[in-house]
Amino acid sequence: MADQTDNGIEIDEDLAFQEREWRFERIGWIAMFLVIILALAGLFGTGPLSASSAGNDGLTVDYQRFVRHQGQTEITVTIDARHAVDGQVELTITGEYHDSLAIESVSPEPVEVRGDGNDVVYVFALAEGAGSIDVSFGATPRQIGPLPGEVAAGDATVTFFQFAYP
Repeated sequence: MADQTDNGIEIDEDLAFQEREWRFERIGWIAMFLVIILALAGLFGTGPLSASSAGNDGLTVDYQRFVRHQGQTEITVTIDARHAVDGQVELTITGEYHDSLAIESVSPEPVEVRGDGNDVVYVFALAEGAGSIDVSFGATPRQIGPLPGEVAAGDATVTFFQFAYP
């Protein structure tokens, strides 16, 4: 029920409602502050929460967990020399993951790119005496949502997960 005070001005006030409104406002300010902190930390793009690495048996993938649809991202794959055959390493990317990206650049240049069923195989020359090769893919996600990735070289397979925001 509204209280009416006798201070010369007739104003209805509801203190219980006002206190609920202030509480809601404080919760809103805290929520906005948390979203800003999480964004700066990388939840919605590059940053410490987003940067990730996955590896297995001489094969390592460095990537961003959170990417933007139609935004540029970089995936770096390090392949140990023990996966080389005749001075070349083959890097297989699953077709599902490869199709979810538009690969815009590959560094170093592959010697060969070929299809293997639904998968795509990149062949790279390994410099003589090199212990490993770092391959960088510049890519743009084509779809929104989860992007499960899998790469393989020799006997090693690495599975990783990215999420593309709109």
